[in-house]
Amino acid sequence: MSNPSLSLFRRITGFILLLCMSAVFIYSGISKLYPFEPFQWTFVDMGITNMTAAGIIGRLFIGLEFILGIFLL
Repeated sequence: MSNPSLSLFRRITGFILLLCMSAVFIYSGISKLYPFEPFQWTFVDMGITNMTAAGIIGRLFIGLEFILGIFLL
């Protein structure tokens, strides 16, 4: 038999954790957006791609973080 107060506690805790995770994704996207150039240079320094494609890949990653944060909400 389940305890109703324990079930409510688990739901509230899960909801709070979901909000925190969403805030982390959104904050991470914002912090990479301004300034964008250091994040872009990360891909070039690691040897993944050239400067032109690094801008596109960087923006895709930032957009993906925003979308994940919004979907978690």
